[in-house]
Amino acid sequence: MQGTRVVVVGGGMAGLVAARQVAKVGMSVTLLEAADTVGGCVRSVDIEGVLYDAGADRFPAEGAVRELVRDLGLDDDIVPLRSDRTWIVGQKAAGPLPADTILGIPANPWSVESRRLIGWRGAWRAFLDRLRPPLTIGHQHNLATLVSSRMGDRVLGRMVAPLAAGLFGVAPEEVDVDKAAPGISAALTRTGSLGGAVGALLGENPRTAHVSLRGGVHRLAAALANDVSALADVRVGAQVTSATHDGAQWRVRTVEEEWEADLLIVATDAAAADHILAAGVPADPEVAVVTLATLMPPPPRSPRVFPMAWPAPTVALPGEEWEWVKQESGTRTLVRLIVPEPSEDEFATVAQAVEQATSLLGVSELEVVAHTVTRLPRAAPSSVTETVRGDERERWKTSPHLAVVGQWIAGSGLEQVVADSRAEADALRHRAIWGNTPQS
Repeated sequence: MQGTRVVVVGGGMAGLVAARQVAKVGMSVTLLEAADTVGGCVRSVDIEGVLYDAGADRFPAEGAVRELVRDLGLDDDIVPLRSDRTWIVGQKAAGPLPADTILGIPANPWSVESRRLIGWRGAWRAFLDRLRPPLTIGHQHNLATLVSSRMGDRVLGRMVAPLAAGLFGVAPEEVDVDKAAPGISAALTRTGSLGGAVGALLGENPRTAHVSLRGGVHRLAAALANDVSALADVRVGAQVTSATHDGAQWRVRTVEEEWEADLLIVATDAAAADHILAAGVPADPEVAVVTLATLMPPPPRSPRVFPMAWPAPTVALPGEEWEWVKQESGTRTLVRLIVPEPSEDEFATVAQAVEQATSLLGVSELEVVAHTVTRLPRAAPSSVTETVRGDERERWKTSPHLAVVGQWIAGSGLEQVVADSRAEADALRHRAIWGNTPQS
C-alpha cells in the first residue's frame, strides 16, 4: 500500500475527496487540475465585497459532508437556515408552499396555503385520493404518474412540478418516488392515500435540516484543498491529454509531463471524462448562477421562489436564508438565480435574470448595483431520478485499477458527490490490495 502510486485527474470536490481518501492511508498521490485553482464548482464569487458561494450553498445537517466538515475542524462554523420557506409563483396562482408537504405533495389539500395554489377545484380533485381504492398502491415509481393519478393535474403542475424543477432541475416524470422520498410507498399502502402517506412520514421522520458554513460552503473546499496539499502532490494548470493502461500501469500525460501510476481516478466533468476515457460520455448542459446586488428591501416573497413554468430561473435571497450573508451585505439585498437555459451572452443572461427576478419576487423594479455570472454543469440528480448514470459506471470503467467519480456520474448535490467519491476511492483502494474480493 505504501508504494502504490495514484494519479487523480480533476481537483474539484470529487477529486479532492478521492485524493484525500487514498492519500491518508499512505498511498503516493498526484492530483492534476487543468484550472489554476482547485475546488471546481464549490467556489466563491465576490459581489460588492461579499464573498458568497457560486455553487452549492448548503448541505444536510447529517451525512457525508457534515462528517467531512467535522474532520476538517469546521464544525464550530456551521450555521442554520434562517428560513426555508418556498414560494410557488405562476400566472394564475402564487403563494408559499405549505409546510406539510413532501416533494410538493400536500398532506392536506384543503389547507389555505394549498388552496391558494391549486384552488377549490384542485382541492376537490386531490380529495379523491382519499376515496380511491388502494389496488395498485406501492407499485408506481414515477412521481408524475403517481401524483396525477391520485391527486390530479393541479397538484402535479402547481406544487410538485415546481419543486422537482427547483430542487433537482428535472421534470417530475424523471423522479423516482422511492428514491426521492424513501418510505412513501409503504406509507401509502399503510394509510390508503397519498396525502395520508405524506402526513405519516412527516410525523415519523421530520424533514432533514440543511445547514451552511459561516462565510460560505466554499470554505469547505478551501480547507479540503489545504488538507490534500499536505498529503499529496497537487499540480494546477495541468491539462491531461491522455491516460492509457498497458496492462501493468497507467501512463497519464499532460502537454509537458508524463506520470506513471498503479491506480487512476478520473474526477472531471463529463466532457473531460469522455476525452480521457473515450467512451461516449454524454455532456451535461450548463446552468448560469447569477448573483445580483440590489437596493431592493427584502420582499414578502422570500427567501426562495420557484416558478410553475419550467425550465425557468429560480430565485433565492441569500440574506434571508443565512444570517451571516445579511450581516455582510449590509444595505444591499443579494438575489441569486439559477438560469437553466442561459444565453451565451453574459449581458443577455443578466437581463433575463433581472426580468425573471422582478416577476417572481412581485416587485415593480430591481435596481442592480453589481452582478456576477458563473456557469456550471447541470448533472442529473441520480439520487432521485429513475435513470441513474451511476448504475452504468462499469460501462466506462476499462480497468479494475480505475475509478470514475464526479457530479456527472454521481448526480448533482454536494452530499451525493462527497459520499460517492469517498465510496469509490475506498473500493479502488480495496481492489488494489485484495483484488475483487468483496469488501466486508
